[in-house]
Amino acid sequence: MNNVRNLLTGSLVYIACIVLLSLACNVSSGLPVADVIGQWLYFDKSALVVAGCLLMAGLMMEKRYFLFIPVSWVLVMLGGIEAVWGLSQLYGYAVSNHSLYVLTGSFFNPGPYSGYLAMILPVCLYQWLTKRGEILCSDRNDGRRWEKVMDKAGTMVTGGVMLLILCVLPAGMSRSAWLAAGVSCLCVYAWPSFHVEDNLSCHCRKAVDRIWDS
Repeated sequence: MNNVRNLLTGSLVYIACIVLLSLACNVSSGLPVADVIGQWLYFDKSALVVAGCLLMAGLMMEKRYFLFIPVSWVLVMLGGIEAVWGLSQLYGYAVSNHSLYVLTGSFFNPGPYSGYLAMILPVCLYQWLTKRGEILCSDRNDGRRWEKVMDKAGTMVTGGVMLLILCVLPAGMSRSAWLAAGVSCLCVYAWPSFHVEDNLSCHCRKAVDRIWDS
């Protein structure tokens, strides 16, 4: 029963995050491209859905639930969608939203689009480092096969989205986005709370223990 409740709670939180954060990908075909009234209407409707989902999740929640986990994974998913969207525009499979620019994604010009991708790139790097560290520090026979599979899948997803963003971000020709992405990724990698060095040292200690035991 507790597993079902936790699954429903997580699903409601993820649904709320997807509905709210997908505002950037909302494009109204019946309105001019620069007109944002479609986004405002979408936000008004989505706010009710988000409030209902979070209210029900709060009623069923048994323990503290960290919102940054679903928010970060939803941002990774939306970043991948935007990156594929931009690549489709570059190769002529999709139409941009501005007559002067080839690459706009779901935005009106490349500036906000590049800034959006620059914001998501360090989130992808953080999740990649976190999942990679969990894989390095896990034992082979600790009975956590399903969690290991999810960690490997998360590593591949975040790594793939990072590669897609790195492929499309230079085409945006936004120097401020390049600088923001570089500085933020450097901060993510150098921040001591992520314990990247601890994960590597943990992996080395376990490798030495295996050799010693054999």
